[in-house]
Amino acid sequence: QLSGNINPCPDLVTTSAITTTGDLYGVRTTCTFTNDVLDLDGPDAAAATYYDPVGANPFLAPYISGVFKDAIAPNYWQSLVDGWNIFNLRSRYCGQTNGRLAYVLNVFTNIFSKICVNYGSPCGLTDVPNADPQALADYMNLRNNPLITGQSTLAFGLAKADRVEAKIFDISGRLVRTLSDRRFPPGEYRLVWDGLDDHGHEVGRGVYFARLRYREGGFTSAKKMMVLK
Repeated sequence: QLSGNINPCPDLVTTSAITTTGDLYGVRTTCTFTNDVLDLDGPDAAAATYYDPVGANPFLAPYISGVFKDAIAPNYWQSLVDGWNIFNLRSRYCGQTNGRLAYVLNVFTNIFSKICVNYGSPCGLTDVPNADPQALADYMNLRNNPLITGQSTLAFGLAKADRVEAKIFDISGRLVRTLSDRRFPPGEYRLVWDGLDDHGHEVGRGVYFARLRYREGGFTSAKKMMVLK
């Protein structure tokens, strides 16, 4: 109503707080869907997103759709307030919902990872312009666990290049197998464990732990593994 934009799917433009790749999304604004235009209040508030500056009142643009507050001393809290319902956030032109996934992933990766580690898995962004095809978040998953036959797979993602240390420990904390201790570029990777120790001997049945550590970034994750073969 403020902008006079009657487009049923106006563009949602992100700032560098959300992403630096210039991604564009779409917000449904037909019938009873109401999208609020926000105002900045206080010296710490900054715009996070904008509605596209078109319509009957372009001189009032930019129309702020999201307000971001960074965790800066002495106020160590982080916030993002958006003026639209997440249900109405779509890809540009509102034909798909992939944009919603991309936006939420960007928010957790680029805003809230500053105050808590993001363990979410990356996703492929098929219809968001300029989206980074690489992993956007650090994560670790285990597959074929418990290990009954074959191999277990340790899958992980790197947001930035790092030296990756992946090791298997027994329940007493003794090192059993080193799967990796080298540098990887950003992306998604798979390491396999065949149930053997560093000397090529088959381990006994029981509980083990897989630990992943990024030496430079500080990301660490450990998951329990069961060997039943």
